[in-house]
Amino acid sequence: MPSEPIIPSAFTDVDSAARETYNEHRVPMGVAVYDGQGTKVFEQMYGDFSPESTRGDRFRFQAAKWPPPE
Repeated sequence: MPSEPIIPSAFTDVDSAARETYNEHRVPMGVAVYDGQGTKVFEQMYGDFSPESTRGDRFRFQAAKWPPPE
């Protein structure tokens, strides 16, 4: 069994919420966070989801830039 990925501390709450949602609903998904320059700073897949997925039920959500404004 592969080991759990190391999650940067800034994203442990995001990972925990996504992992809890996946464990409860069993809907494969991915979470990616980009900084203000468009650089990916966090990415994690849950279940058998892949960013290259061509599934018809794949959705993309756009969120605010990281770090959030204070």
